[in-house]
Amino acid sequence: MNTLTFSSLSLSFGQADHPRLSGELVLPHKKKYDLLLDTGFSLGIAFPKTLLPQFRFTDGFLSTMVLADERTVSAFTFLVDLSVVEQENSQLVRNLGQVSCVFMNGAVETVAGIELMKLLSPLTLDWDKSLITSKLG
Repeated sequence: MNTLTFSSLSLSFGQADHPRLSGELVLPHKKKYDLLLDTGFSLGIAFPKTLLPQFRFTDGFLSTMVLADERTVSAFTFLVDLSVVEQENSQLVRNLGQVSCVFMNGAVETVAGIELMKLLSPLTLDWDKSLITSKLG
């Protein structure tokens, strides 16, 4: 099964008060990512297609997606197990569940969509207090 394992996940408001999920991916490779929380994206995680070679996923398929601006783009889609390392330098891993992971042509930003947000629920966005809370803490 394809796996994405993160450590040090945090939720915050970024530039222009856009909600973000930041963390370090430790499997399948080590790299920090800053994902835009996008309630208009129904799948789990979207990466730019240029990043696909960094992931060793199997059993994916080529799909066509229609974006909010009505552009049609091609994407490689994979089902992945999403997990979080509970403590730094620990073997304690919490499985959050499965999400779709897509690598889209023309994407310039990494996005976390509704599938991923459901795994974090309850997820609360409070712009007045600049606070985002979830079951991650």
